[in-house]
Amino acid sequence: MINSLESGGAERVLSNILPKLSKKFKIHLILLKDSRFYDLPKNIKIISFSNIKNNVLMIPFFLFYVWKLKKLLKKYQPYKIISFLEIANFVNILTNKNAIISFRTSFFFFNQSSLIGKLYLLFTKLLYPKAQKIIVNSQENKQNLATQLNISLDKIKVIYNPVNTAKITQLYHKETKLFLKNQRDTIFITVGRLDKLKNIGVIIKSFRKLPHKKKLLVLGEGPEKNNLQNLIQKYNLNKQVFLLGKKKNVYKYLNLADYFIFASQAEGFPNVLIEAMACNLPIITSDFKTGAREIIDPTLDFNQKIKYPYYGPNGILLSLDDFENDFKKINFKKLQQRQIGLNNFKTSKIVEDWSREIS
Repeated sequence: MINSLESGGAERVLSNILPKLSKKFKIHLILLKDSRFYDLPKNIKIISFSNIKNNVLMIPFFLFYVWKLKKLLKKYQPYKIISFLEIANFVNILTNKNAIISFRTSFFFFNQSSLIGKLYLLFTKLLYPKAQKIIVNSQENKQNLATQLNISLDKIKVIYNPVNTAKITQLYHKETKLFLKNQRDTIFITVGRLDKLKNIGVIIKSFRKLPHKKKLLVLGEGPEKNNLQNLIQKYNLNKQVFLLGKKKNVYKYLNLADYFIFASQAEGFPNVLIEAMACNLPIITSDFKTGAREIIDPTLDFNQKIKYPYYGPNGILLSLDDFENDFKKINFKKLQQRQIGLNNFKTSKIVEDWSREIS
């Protein structure tokens, strides 16, 4: 069960692992709202609970979802119910005493200044300890969740996000004529939803005084698009920074790039950084919670104080508070991508991990 199959990290994980799991298990996928970006094989039955469009409307539908799930439990009597994302997790726990939930974000993600953020935080602290098992997507997230909820580490299991390297290899080499690269250009790319948390405005500002041969491609859609476009106009970056919208095949754009750049304030565990690693792109990223350190340097302790820029085997960490100034200090000759730890994210391993947890 998941909120929807819209474009997003958790949704992409399901689209990668469910086809493999469906060869071993009979799977029904419940969508709280019928919105789909990813395709699934026909042997997976999809059940939609509502046709609403706005995510905010899912909150007043909450009790309706609980009622619908209770009816389905009587009809199908499933062996296991696994949910992804907060609203689906809340519904699962309230309906099922043996709920397995997947927490794929971070407590730093909840905006405590908003009513919705406060509600999510409250329900998470009240309900998540009642789940039979919590599956998270990073070791740092596991430690943080156990501390925040005051629960045993034994109740929390880590299963990383999968990377379909075969699919990436296939799509990576497809040509794109939407953006033609000059041989003298250095291309930076970032991928993600255009919202304030992703901090893409800070990346754009970092290009203000760079030579025109340094270019930035931004893939994604979201509420900050107009503000970002205005920022590009303000700093006269029309020939350097390009908002290309949401793309189903991001890999052919990654193929154009020399570096992947990311400035997020908080993440669960970003798929795009693992995929950039798989595409052999050196990564420049903020030192966000949670997951940045596990990707850039798996040996780096989560709480260790470091000096920025920090050079790891898979890229570089910049500070959250001074990203723009740290970016100016980068010695690009020291920036590398050694794909350390990439095997931990291969789809075959992740599917085995999920099979073991739900069997």
